[in-house]
Amino acid sequence: MSNVKGFAPWSPSGEYKELLEDVLDTVEHLRDYWPLTQRTWLYRLMGRHKWQKEWEAYAPSTVAKRLAQGKKCDKTSGGGLNKILNLGRRAGYIPWEAVALSRGTDIQPVHYDSAYDMAQWAVKSIQHRRTDRQGGQGRILGLWIETDGMVSLFQDLASKYSMPLTSGSGFDTTGTKHRFAESIADAGMPVHMLHIGDRDPSGEQIHLSLDEDVQAFIDELGGEMTVERIAITEDQIDEYGLHWEPAKDDGSNHGIGLNVKRCAQAEAMEPEDLLAVVEAVIRGHLDVDLYREQLVAENAMQKAAKAALEPALEEL
Repeated sequence: MSNVKGFAPWSPSGEYKELLEDVLDTVEHLRDYWPLTQRTWLYRLMGRHKWQKEWEAYAPSTVAKRLAQGKKCDKTSGGGLNKILNLGRRAGYIPWEAVALSRGTDIQPVHYDSAYDMAQWAVKSIQHRRTDRQGGQGRILGLWIETDGMVSLFQDLASKYSMPLTSGSGFDTTGTKHRFAESIADAGMPVHMLHIGDRDPSGEQIHLSLDEDVQAFIDELGGEMTVERIAITEDQIDEYGLHWEPAKDDGSNHGIGLNVKRCAQAEAMEPEDLLAVVEAVIRGHLDVDLYREQLVAENAMQKAAKAALEPALEEL
């Protein structure tokens, strides 16, 4: 597979043909939530088509053979889901937009050909401009997501309620904790963070870091923050039938500790269910009538801004 370059035909056979069918079914089923990370696709395949976790890197027959030989199935092999997402996109079976990019940055410049084009963009963009939809609530609700790969899933929800959205990548560093604490202190009002992460010792440790180490910085800087762990919880494992693994006594991120005996990934929950859980908690913290008043005010402001700019656009 490493020798394949650019767009390339692929005609899977045998078990890979069946695995590809599972992937295509799941990709279509979750079309509204693209892009999703490879890990999310794996957990959705585990839930929808009873895949095994090892199939991320190996075909089922290879997994069975390696286990029979007493060998481990690490994640670095190029088979299984790795191979399907790679060759499947190159061959046109899987849309490129379905899989989230996990590495790299690609920022393209935006160009306009005339003053009219620039002004027209400004007018059209008004409908996407927001007032503070949490205005008047007396405190700020924020979302803390444990992994960068899940940020895209929550972007629209965070925008809907004007919520700051933060991912926990690299949150074990002192500098990151201090920078986050400064943003809380600069908010000028109490902040209530809703924490979404894996149910494992690593996820629980992030919660403790928010609630203890970061809190100590915030106290010194003059801010105020509370933290609420809303997913994944022990009860949600049973309520949503999530795939879980027993904690291991091996000192790993899935090791025994912090009262965690069953480990479950946030990606193990259907995106629709996870978004519904989070939005229910958000609305439980809001004065909904006040939120609706902000939407009405925002709409009026958008109309006023368009009315002010459109005559100038006609003169260009």
